[in-house]
Formats: sequence, C-alpha cells, structure tokens
Amino acid sequence: MAIEYRFCDRDENIHWISSTFTSRRSETSDCWIVTSYSMDISKQKQTEVSLQSNEALLSAMFDRSAVGIALCDFNGQLLKTNSTFQTMLGYEEEELQQLHFSELTHQDDRLESEHSFGQLIEGEINFFQVEKRYFQKNGEIIWVRARVSKICSEHSQSPLAIAFIENITDRKQAELVLQKVNEELELRVRERTQELTQSQAALQNQTNLLQTILDSMGDGLLVADTEGQFLIFNPSAER
Repeated sequence: MAIEYRFCDRDENIHWISSTFTSRRSETSDCWIVTSYSMDISKQKQTEVSLQSNEALLSAMFDRSAVGIALCDFNGQLLKTNSTFQTMLGYEEEELQQLHFSELTHQDDRLESEHSFGQLIEGEINFFQVEKRYFQKNGEIIWVRARVSKICSEHSQSPLAIAFIENITDRKQAELVLQKVNEELELRVRERTQELTQSQAALQNQTNLLQTILDSMGDGLLVADTEGQFLIFNPSAER
C-alpha cells in the first residue's frame, strides 16, 4: 500500500511524503511485521502544482481568446475548438469535430489552403498565413485570416496543427467599398480627361480657323487690350 501525505517538521515547514507499506507474518512469533519506506516528494508535488497551474492558464487562454482557435490533425480533421471559433461559424464543438477544415472553406480558396497545409505537413514551412472565406452553418460567407502552425503534443503520438482565426469580414467589405469608389473615381477622371482633350482639340480648330481668316484678309487688323498690348494681328497689319 502507498499513501501520500503532508508532514510538518519542527520548523513548521510542510513536506509532502510518499510512504509505501508492506507486511508479512512473522515466522518466529504470532504477529505481523509491517515495513514502511518513505521519501520526501515535495519538489515533485511543486512541479505537479506548477503544471496544473500552467494547464489551467492555457485552458483559460484557449477558451477566452478573442480570436478563434482550432486544433486539427494532419489529415485536416478538427479535434478541438474554442468558443470564439464556434460562435464565429455558428457550430457546436461536437459538430465541428465531425468536419474537415476544407469543408468550411469556400471552394475558390481551398486549393491555396490545401497547398500551404501540405507544405506544413512535409516540413517545408513552419507556419503559414492565409486570408480566405469560410461558410457559416447558416450558409453565410465570412472572410477570415488564419495563421496555422505545427505543434507537438505529449498527449498525441503525431503532430497537430493549431490555427488562430480572425474574422476580417468588416475589413474586407470596407476594402471592397473603397475599391469600388476608386474605380468610379478613375472612371470619372478618364471621362473628364477625355472631355478636356476634346475641348482642347475644338479650341485648337477654332484658333486655326480664325488664323486662316485673319491671314486671308486684305485689310490690316489689330486687336489690343486696355493696356495697349496687341493680342491679335494679321500679316496685313504687320505691313
């Protein structure tokens, strides 16, 4: 039998002790002989407490993260997700565990994601980041930015992939609006440039026509401003 218990020494320091007891019947007398072996396991207990504390902290960070987090195996099967990711897509965790990540990805974005994921599996890259579209459970489409890395878990014999997913739908919609505004502005600039080009051509034609008329006149013609500066004159006026 083995038990673990706390022991207070003379200085009132607490120690964790592990004691193992064995018993056997005495061969010379009618009694039982009990033998115990005890060792101080305080450091081991401190390590266990630290590990439990770290695990609790990691679990809290996972569950309360402002971005979606998903764990999947190297086949792309979703294993564990946090509440942010579940809310983002409208699924329960049990439903997501039945899905492959490519089933959530828009068909036009799957090739890029699968290619990068394949490079991650083969060890060609340590992580990748991609912007792509996801299908929500209700069929709506959202834009996300996913950063995917490879991790090793002592609870799993094979490596896993962890993805941090951020909903960037609002940013993408703003970019589309800005792109549309820029395209409309560029169209208006082209139209205005074309109008100015046509106006300049018409003005040049009128100027050429006026100059032809002036050149053909037999009488001299002078046009001056109020300050006496000549603006228009023909060859007859020069003579």
